[in-house]
Amino acid sequence: MALRFTPGEPDERLRQRLNLPQGRPLILSVNRLSLEKRIDVLIDAAAKMAQDAHIVIASTGPAAAELHAQVEQLGLKNRVTFLGYIADADLAPLYRLADVFAIPSEADLQSLTTMEAMACGLPVVAANAYALPELVHHEENGFLFQRGNSEEMAHYLDLLVSDAAPRECIAARSLEIIARHDRSLVLDHWEALYHRLASEFIEAKERKLRQRKHADYVRSKTNRPRMVNASKFAMDQLEE
Repeated sequence: MALRFTPGEPDERLRQRLNLPQGRPLILSVNRLSLEKRIDVLIDAAAKMAQDAHIVIASTGPAAAELHAQVEQLGLKNRVTFLGYIADADLAPLYRLADVFAIPSEADLQSLTTMEAMACGLPVVAANAYALPELVHHEENGFLFQRGNSEEMAHYLDLLVSDAAPRECIAARSLEIIARHDRSLVLDHWEALYHRLASEFIEAKERKLRQRKHADYVRSKTNRPRMVNASKFAMDQLEE
């Protein structure tokens, strides 16, 4: 994980520039606004939350108009902010402004944004789908909810934003877990795995070759023509 994604103090100037509220917990989502990312589930969850948290949705995508309409329909304009495209320079500071990271996606095979959020020390509420359970360990560094279940998601978001003390403990666990996903450690793991598999392949190939040679040797002995003593054969013919 890039070094710029680390815990740090909130950038209040960025909060003002993005027009984000002060004094309210911020729940951040950074994911493409497309149907399979299920941002609609997060918006539904916002309508069901008991706590006065604010939802911050960063990114763009083809489902943007539908999601804006959903917020309007649910009367959530004062509780949800769409930021649109976020420049790379503002991404890490944006994570540091947030209190919780939320990802309802059902189509993330790796989820770099979840890894970035964890590296910045955020607890995570995530759908129990694809790669997310590899990163989010239920009741350790966050919570997993059944995919598409906005009521369950709302419950876990409420738990995290209601009390800062347990949230900080959970956030610390995020840092421990993401450390195991450090790029150099992952590369070392894959390199070791490659060498082990390569050795096993060579050994299996050599073993198969030895077995084939042995089988050919046995077959050649079995099929070898019987040698006949010519002089003995001739005497036997005369006697007859």
